[in-house]
Amino acid sequence: MAQIWQAGRVRLIPIYTLFLSLAALVCWYLDDSMRVITALIAFCPCVFVFTGAAVDTSARSSLARRGMLVRADSALEALGRTETIVFDVDALSRTNSLGADFPHIAASLRHMGLHPVLCTGSDADAATRISAAAGITDIRSMEECEMPYEKHTALVGSPTSALHAEHPDLMRIDLSPASPANADAEAVLIGEDLRHLPALIRMARRTRTKIEQNAIFGHTLNFIALGLAAAGVLTPVTGALWHAASALILLLNAASLRFVGTREKKFAF
Repeated sequence: MAQIWQAGRVRLIPIYTLFLSLAALVCWYLDDSMRVITALIAFCPCVFVFTGAAVDTSARSSLARRGMLVRADSALEALGRTETIVFDVDALSRTNSLGADFPHIAASLRHMGLHPVLCTGSDADAATRISAAAGITDIRSMEECEMPYEKHTALVGSPTSALHAEHPDLMRIDLSPASPANADAEAVLIGEDLRHLPALIRMARRTRTKIEQNAIFGHTLNFIALGLAAAGVLTPVTGALWHAASALILLLNAASLRFVGTREKKFAF
């Protein structure tokens, strides 16, 4: 969670600077230090850092119960921006993941606005058959796959996938057997079940949405508190209650991701 904590601190610097400037203006204009103290109590921005980590923890907990292990901090937020999915045919063929369900998986990813790519590797004929069945038109040779990719690309393979070593800067999703001990990717689909991939992407997008919602809710509630404190409506006690209520709203919104697994069953066709 260290990266999430650090990212939250960086995001808060300009907001808290603005708030302190407004609080100083209120103090100068009203000459009432008690109202400034009330505003400081109600506005405390620490909750933004904690709710970002809470969103990530809730999402990862829900995914883990369904056989999807997210290992890197902020990986879900990055995966939520993914636009291109590259499949390493050689690596996935060894896991028997490119079977009858793969056309449905590819169709689901396209429906979600993602662009699937097949990296042929050593067996171009197998890649051609798979692409024809799945309706994937973007087929690339190993040499083309080793070239730099645009941003927001995820590589899907196995712990032995050669493309992972070529592109350590991109999001990596491994298919691993019952134990993910040999996988070092940001996300691991345990049990080599590629059908989990659309659910992982959906959760990543939900995670980004929750983080954005918490930012909007939190900033709105805090600046309302600033206005109420400046008007003398809030006291230090009610300001503390306002702060606690704001924190509870944001934490409950984050925790709602923990129950996604009970509402969304395993991806099936």
